Amino acid sequence: MALAGATWAKEPAAKPPVEPAPGSLAYLDAKNGFRDVRFGSVPTKDMELAGVDGEEKIYVRPTDSLEIGGGTCKKILYVFHAGHLRAVSVTTEGWKNNRAIRESLHAAYGAPSVPSEYGGRERWIGNRVVAEYSENRDGGAVTYFRAKSSADNTDEDGKDKAKTERGVHGL
Repeated sequence: MALAGATWAKEPAAKPPVEPAPGSLAYLDAKNGFRDVRFGSVPTKDMELAGVDGEEKIYVRPTDSLEIGGGTCKKILYVFHAGHLRAVSVTTEGWKNNRAIRESLHAAYGAPSVPSEYGGRERWIGNRVVAEYSENRDGGAVTYFRAKSSADNTDEDGKDKAKTERGVHGL
């Protein structure tokens, strides 16, 4: 039975979640992986096993573009633990290629959480993901992306870092 003169308001359509804009740690966390592969996922069909290191299996994707931000990578490795993506390692050689990926990291994730005094090692530490850029003495660099683990939130004594820092800073 309909009520005379009654109008029914339509429920507003649910808005899709807004992805954070590049230039922030929130963007690093939103990506939650590398390119189209997310942390926690299983190896894709186009990946090939490149090696085994203890409990970790290391894969490559021959179809991967090695171009990043105007530079060329030497190799991209996908590290799986217990069948799920845990980390990605991107290796570059030469000043131009190293700087191209470093500049891409700055553009994508903003200033590093832990900057380097000398420009050789920088870290972006999000709530879910950590990215690290590190130059070596041989003229190369490694960029490492990994999912944060519970160990990232504890100090050497096993105490929760956030609780410890709040206690120290009185927050």
